[in-house]
Amino acid sequence: MIRLAVFVFVLLFLSSCDNEINLTTDWKDIPIVYGILDKNAMVNYIRVEKAFLDSKTNAFEIAKIADSIYYQEVLVQLERPKRNERITLQRVDASKEGIAREKGIFATEPNILYKLDLPRSEQLQNGEEVRIIVTRSDKSTPATATTIIIDDFIIIAGQPADLVNWSEYDRPVRISWRPEGRAATVYDVKFLINYDESTSNGEFLPKVLEWTVARNFAREDFNSQRLGVEVLGQAFYRFLQSELPTSSNVRRRFKNMDLQVIAGGRELLEYIALRNVNAGITSSQEIPSYTNVQNGLGVFTSINIAEKKGIRLTGPAIDSLKEGRITRNLNFMD
Repeated sequence: MIRLAVFVFVLLFLSSCDNEINLTTDWKDIPIVYGILDKNAMVNYIRVEKAFLDSKTNAFEIAKIADSIYYQEVLVQLERPKRNERITLQRVDASKEGIAREKGIFATEPNILYKLDLPRSEQLQNGEEVRIIVTRSDKSTPATATTIIIDDFIIIAGQPADLVNWSEYDRPVRISWRPEGRAATVYDVKFLINYDESTSNGEFLPKVLEWTVARNFAREDFNSQRLGVEVLGQAFYRFLQSELPTSSNVRRRFKNMDLQVIAGGRELLEYIALRNVNAGITSSQEIPSYTNVQNGLGVFTSINIAEKKGIRLTGPAIDSLKEGRITRNLNFMD
């Protein structure tokens, strides 16, 4: 299984409130590098594109031309200083590997990415420093960025328990994890809610809802051996109410939940912090740009994911799901 690690950030090329951008400078080639390495993924991908400034053509028109945003000749390498090696990444059309690019202002096909596929014996290591190097054919100064691979970490036993008791709406459940190393600085916490839903012919099909209970949780105390968040039962039922349509013809069966704690590197925290600088009501309209890429733009960082699978609800919590005032109309059954 290929796990493409994706964290919640968007490359912003637009800093103007206008619908069009009028560019007056001569054309200039700027490498854009985005990559999030997950040491436990079978395959990692790096996005390498070029920004453009053209005095004669609107930027939105250029963005829809694949040849204008992708390099035809570029060398993308991952340097591992401790191993004294450089690995050349493979250029692939990711749409042929089941990875579609979201529709927007940029061309969606082909979806060119650069693929890192390491044997298990050579996988990235906890705390390892790695460097991305992008060399263009015109021998311009390479674009480079460095990050630290985030250490494996664990969700603390019993937090949460295998059986979660959300029978009372104000009952909190504690989610705790033990951070390792100093590379991880920001966390997302999410549940994947697994359930079955009936079809028109009475057949039940498996469904999954992704519920993010904490986003951009910053690690402030690097000496602490425990980090965590609390989630109220009411939030669980409210989420289901907001996401699932009510219908007398649909029946549902709750199965279990998978918990994921996703740790992100310092670069992600700095990106988020800079984005938030201008998020307040008194801020200016211009969003500041963040990059950790030298001689280019973008973000190069790492993530790691701790998981706990198969978390179930207690009998009383199932009763609340079926008969409680928030979710009784969702037709959950035994």
